[in-house]
Amino acid sequence: MELNDFQCDRNVVDNEIFYLEREIFDYNQQYKTLLTQQSMDEYNSGASNETAQLNANLRQIAHMLEEKSEKLFQLKKQQQQSLIKESM
Repeated sequence: MELNDFQCDRNVVDNEIFYLEREIFDYNQQYKTLLTQQSMDEYNSGASNETAQLNANLRQIAHMLEEKSEKLFQLKKQQQQSLIKESM
C-alpha cells in the first residue's frame, strides 16, 4: 500500500470520527434535555403517558449512544493502527 492510500484511509477514518463525535454530542444534549423534561413532568404531574414516552425516548437515545460510542472506539483503534503503520 502506498503512502497516498494510507493518507486517504486516515482521512476517511478521521472524518468518520469527527462526525461520530458530533452525533454523540448531539445525543448527549438530547438525553440531558429529556432527563430535565422528565424530572419536570414528574414534579408537576406525577406518572403519566408523557412520562412513559419520555422513558422510551431516553432508552432509545441511550441505545444510540452506546452504538455510536462502540463504533467510535473501533474507529479510534483503526486510526491508531494506521498511525503506527505510517510511522514505520
